[in-house]
Amino acid sequence: MSANSQGGQQQLRALNEILKWSTKLTQVDPTESTASCSLSESELLQKREQMKQNMEILNSLFIDEYKYIEELRQTLISSSASTEDKVSALTTVEEFMQDRNYSINIHKTKLLEILVDFAADSTQDTRIRELSLWALASAVQDEPQVKSIVVQEGNGLELFVKCLSDAEHQIRNKAVLGVSALLKNSGNEYTDQFVRHGGVKKLVQCADDPDERVAGKVLFFMSIALVTQCKWVLECAVDEGLVGVLVDQVRVCSKNGAEELSVGNMESRVRVLKAVASFESGRAALKRESAIERLLELVQMLEAEQHDQELVDEIHAIVKGLQMVLKH
Repeated sequence: MSANSQGGQQQLRALNEILKWSTKLTQVDPTESTASCSLSESELLQKREQMKQNMEILNSLFIDEYKYIEELRQTLISSSASTEDKVSALTTVEEFMQDRNYSINIHKTKLLEILVDFAADSTQDTRIRELSLWALASAVQDEPQVKSIVVQEGNGLELFVKCLSDAEHQIRNKAVLGVSALLKNSGNEYTDQFVRHGGVKKLVQCADDPDERVAGKVLFFMSIALVTQCKWVLECAVDEGLVGVLVDQVRVCSKNGAEELSVGNMESRVRVLKAVASFESGRAALKRESAIERLLELVQMLEAEQHDQELVDEIHAIVKGLQMVLKH
């Protein structure tokens, strides 16, 4: 028999003993008004010692994850912990925050305050700030209750919006991730707060970010806005000049070649313009900015440079659909 098999059997025996012991302790003596145990004092001492041994075996099987989270928290607040130690701890914290069983207790484990403080502190190492934002974004992903906790107890929405205009592109990148995670499928719950803190205007600015990774995340978020209860973000973004920004990017790409802007992100830009055409103010902006003419120039450039034909066909099909919509 292998060592692993023997260890597994030992753990099962230990669990069985604890279950039998628990049953024995809760037997009810019908002559008494409370639960009692028929074991003698010496038998009780013997059983307690057996329980202690069995629990030591089971502790190796059933790990106390919250004890581990507390160890991570202690590392994060320790003045003697190195930057690398904290980066490692935050990487693990982010993984925990992907699991609702832990993210729901982000405030009770006192991680919320730490993550918010780290992310907001411009004197911190960029990696620490980035990972803190990432952990917060992971925590609020499609979890209404966690979203409420992070917004109400950690001022998370205000933090995400503030970081959209951070000097470091890594921070802007994770801030967009946080905004999209918070707003997706939340209806109009955070509309007033987001607009009041200037979130829409900053998102539009990020759509024109010099770092294409930042711009790409904004574009993807806006391209799926109609199916994630975020149409209001698109409508407000149009009022903030989104269509003009995107059409100008298309013009630049068409004039200077596809290397000027990511071709993959260019498809996302076209998809955002398609989504914008779903409401009246968006259609008016598309006409005002001569979007169709600029998009056709883009298609011609992509064909001339012999880019992936499937991508060219996809963009061309979207442009044709826009032409049909804007005729009416």
